Amino acid sequence: SPSTHRYDRGVKRERYLRTGAREVWLVDLELEEIEVHRAVDEPPVVLRRGDTLTTEVLPGFSAAVDDLLGP
Repeated sequence: SPSTHRYDRGVKRERYLRTGAREVWLVDLELEEIEVHRAVDEPPVVLRRGDTLTTEVLPGFSAAVDDLLGP
């Protein structure tokens, strides 16, 4: 949400990771990308159209970023 963008990417993301979340996915429909955060101090993996999202958290899970972002 544009109104909570800064909070979601800062405080909320960090809080989730510090309290045990193994990953945080931030979907930005305007930029058409998905940021996958795995640790507070590591840069995110940025996925864009044409990429495929996989994760060790959900073994066997795979999704085309295009499908997640929609038309």
